[in-house]
Amino acid sequence: FSDKAFLRLCLKRLKRQLKRVRKLKTVVAVTHHIPFKEFVVTRDDPRWDFNNAFQGAESLGALLLRYRNVRYSICGHTHRGGSATIPRRKGSPITVFNVSGRPLRPTIIDMEA
Repeated sequence: FSDKAFLRLCLKRLKRQLKRVRKLKTVVAVTHHIPFKEFVVTRDDPRWDFNNAFQGAESLGALLLRYRNVRYSICGHTHRGGSATIPRRKGSPITVFNVSGRPLRPTIIDMEA
């Protein structure tokens, strides 16, 4: 597998799963990698920034945005917690929680359905 081939496979599987839950009112998408650039940590260090290529993929976020019932996204991988609200062109935004900021400690997330 190349990195791109693996990403295509993951996107295909996620798309199939999202289609299965298309009729649900609210979906929480949980991924290991980050789906939106708002969680990419940059530094003034080319070696660090090179590593950002392996943190996530814009195509992952784009896929989540296509399904209006995806209201929440939970991700990790960066070891930096936080949250962000990602707007859509139409419909409700996606609220994203990165829960990897406190390894081996629980993260409590309050969501309204």
